[in-house]
Amino acid sequence: MAAAGTRGGFGWVILVIALAVPGVLFYNWWSHLKAEQARAVAAKAAARVPEGACSPRRPARPSSSTR
Repeated sequence: MAAAGTRGGFGWVILVIALAVPGVLFYNWWSHLKAEQARAVAAKAAARVPEGACSPRRPARPSSSTR
């Protein structure tokens, strides 16, 4: 006869697995959705920038005010 603690522990393992599977699926769906939305926002922002407006600028000079 199996010990009562063994059967109860097995039940907890099944419960954890049953709850973890939808959690992992939701996380994958959510992260892909966020990445797709970020790509769409970046593409929309890039489309609004006029041609040649993103030219590189010189770095700012450090101030020479040392006393």
